[in-house]
Amino acid sequence: MLLAAHQWPAAAGQAVTDAWLAIWSLPAGVAFDVLAVFVLCSVFLTVLFNRIPVGVDAIRERGQLFREVDGGLIENVYTLKIRNMGEKEMSYRIAVGGLEGARIVGPAKVTIKSGDVLALPVAVQVPRSALQGISNADVVFSVAAVGQSGIRDTADSRFLGPEPAR
Repeated sequence: MLLAAHQWPAAAGQAVTDAWLAIWSLPAGVAFDVLAVFVLCSVFLTVLFNRIPVGVDAIRERGQLFREVDGGLIENVYTLKIRNMGEKEMSYRIAVGGLEGARIVGPAKVTIKSGDVLALPVAVQVPRSALQGISNADVVFSVAAVGQSGIRDTADSRFLGPEPAR
């Protein structure tokens, strides 16, 4: 049997009103503290469950702008710093993109222990024809875990070549 609002016992309505008054009459400092703790816990859990267990940085060697090698190729040298932030040893595949015909000279696959950082010197070679009209271009290094989809990171850098003829 449903009761109309005017038939509710007065004590039930008073209990609901008292509960809302108790919540809203908390000192403002306590309410803000509870809200701050909730927000911080939410941010912490979001970061914890969405972190990527690999990181890569590409550092271009500054000593030499570029080098011309056999076969009409232009070469730049980089140091890749690959971080395994996972809980177990992982193998990673390394690739380069951003320029037509770019290829890595060096290991294309590395294995890194958990918690280690590998400083890996690599050279990137690009055909001179891919640099027609530009003297520097963006390159993107990608590192992806072998056999683990979704575990990957990228690093942007610059590829320098000879000045175009005027």
